Amino acid sequence: MEIAINALLDPAPYNLVRQLQTEIAQHFLTDATLRLEPHITVKYAFPISDLSDVTIYFYQLAKSTSAIPFTITGIETFPTKVIFLNIAPNNSLSNLHMRLLKETKKQFGAPAAEFEGNDLHFHITLAYKDITNEAFPKIKDFLAKRSVNYSGTLTKLGLFLRLTPDRPWFVYQTAKLSE
Repeated sequence: MEIAINALLDPAPYNLVRQLQTEIAQHFLTDATLRLEPHITVKYAFPISDLSDVTIYFYQLAKSTSAIPFTITGIETFPTKVIFLNIAPNNSLSNLHMRLLKETKKQFGAPAAEFEGNDLHFHITLAYKDITNEAFPKIKDFLAKRSVNYSGTLTKLGLFLRLTPDRPWFVYQTAKLSE
């Protein structure tokens, strides 16, 4: 089994993300992201053997973490054919991420993933995986004139679970952050 810990979106940004993902999927036949809950990753996937221990940790984490302000500053891309909403650098998100790296390593032996650490680029994925080389620049052009800006607060965490590598990710548990 693998788990990941993510910030879940409240209705307004969730709906914005789903609208953009759906438009991309309709025009470019890319629907991999439609199978995942829109989220901001705060701890990438790591293997676990005991769900009960990690679930207890997850609820303690949420209880001890205050709601987190965030700002979407536009649509960007990674060269790995990922299209995303950029999240402005944010001390609260960075501090949570660094805390998770330290605590999950200590409690569960979780290694830091390739993109984790001080330079983690927080984002919300709009399209990935099933983008062809031909479609990638077309999607970029399709979205080029879009101005997407939003400020809000993250109030929930999601414990995402994948039972085996060949099965899909799903939200196993959710928890409200402290007020």
